[in-house]
Amino acid sequence: MNSMIPTGAVQLRSQLRSLARHCIRNSVGFHLARQWFRRALLEELLEVHGNNQVVIAEMIGMHRNTVGRFMRDHHLEPGKARRRGQEPRERRTH
Repeated sequence: MNSMIPTGAVQLRSQLRSLARHCIRNSVGFHLARQWFRRALLEELLEVHGNNQVVIAEMIGMHRNTVGRFMRDHHLEPGKARRRGQEPRERRTH
């Protein structure tokens, strides 16, 4: 392995390859797997960084507006990060 790659990254790459094999065996398409990964990553980042979209954007190398759009796309509202497995609430209309 390249000495420039952090040890944690090597382990992550191995875990991602294992996940990819699991998706292939279970006929999970690329777009669905990407959607699930994006949501899981955002949920974890929201939990760790207290819903600070600017910090999250810097951590993953995205513009904060893109992070906000992904949050809206996945029904993850600032200040309301959901625990794993919890379904999004329906929006109230006034």
